[in-house]
Amino acid sequence: MDSIEKRPQSKQPGELNQQVEAIVAKIAKERASPPMEPHEEISPEAALHDLREHQVELETRTEEMCRLLEEVDTSLMRYFALYDLAPGGYLTLEDAGAILETNLTAANMLAVERSSLLGRPFLSFILKEDHSIFSELCEQLVEVSKPLSCDLRIVRGDAARLWAHLVATKQGEGSDCMLKIVLSDITEHKAAEVRIERLTQLYAALRQSNQAIVHSAGEDDLLPTICRGLVEFGGMKMTWIGMVDEATGMVRPVAVAGTGMEYTEGIQISVKPEEPFGKGPTGTAIRENQPIWCEDFKNDPHTAHWHERAAQYGWSASASLPLRREGKPVGALTIYSPDAGVFDEEARSLLVQMARDISFALDSFAQREDLREPFSSVVLKS
Repeated sequence: MDSIEKRPQSKQPGELNQQVEAIVAKIAKERASPPMEPHEEISPEAALHDLREHQVELETRTEEMCRLLEEVDTSLMRYFALYDLAPGGYLTLEDAGAILETNLTAANMLAVERSSLLGRPFLSFILKEDHSIFSELCEQLVEVSKPLSCDLRIVRGDAARLWAHLVATKQGEGSDCMLKIVLSDITEHKAAEVRIERLTQLYAALRQSNQAIVHSAGEDDLLPTICRGLVEFGGMKMTWIGMVDEATGMVRPVAVAGTGMEYTEGIQISVKPEEPFGKGPTGTAIRENQPIWCEDFKNDPHTAHWHERAAQYGWSASASLPLRREGKPVGALTIYSPDAGVFDEEARSLLVQMARDISFALDSFAQREDLREPFSSVVLKS
């Protein structure tokens, strides 16, 4: 019995009746629908005309779309060109301080490839001494919604330094917070400020020097006052005046002021070129009767004998100007500055004027002595 194949069961009469009723209902519905209108016949010429009109309309729309796309593309190109070549450096920082976005100007300003900037902490480009300035600005931005600015020093990728004016704006809150920064290179502006301040100080020192010349009774009173004035008013680190010992040709310090005065204790400087200590700025200025400007004291070969002694005092530049009596060099005014390259043309002119005024005072003191001797002789004879 198990081997006999099972045949499909026949449908019950009720199921057949349901199917028949469904078919009848469908036919009745179709007959009840309105008959479809016959299609209007269109000639080939009319169809071709409609096709051409459609094609023209399509071409017009395509051209308009292309023009719009071109305008959008041009606008975007113009925007990115202006963004990249803007005079200011644009940076976007994430909340942790890493650089998310930058323009070409900022990359050039920092001397780093733009792709290499992304992800680097912006703080790494700020001089360590100015970290607190930037940190304080970021703290203030948490409390205010307006842009804040500051000036700080930037260390470029090539180790060069520049002054930058920074304007920062906070955008977003919490984890979505970002910092928008605009950097402007103000190195030249800062240099001009420093130069004006330096010249103002030297003018003040020159005025003080002239007042001392008028009120001083002699060299012992005048020369220390000149040295103090250049330090207190002129912004110099240290100043000393040396006079030549005619018997030995050695320069003997007679007045000194400022930081590192012990530098002159036991110092050996000669006006003789054959002497080991006769080729420095002070000895050369006296011997050649002209100012000697040393803009990089630490590396100048002419100051090699004094590099070790001067290194501990932070001197970066020096100037030695001859002092004359009756036109003959008898000593020198030597000045040290903490900044390299400070003796520009105007600064040199002021210092030369000061040395000339001091030399005039030395002549006046000498003439007083010459007048005093005959007068004393006459009194003794009488």
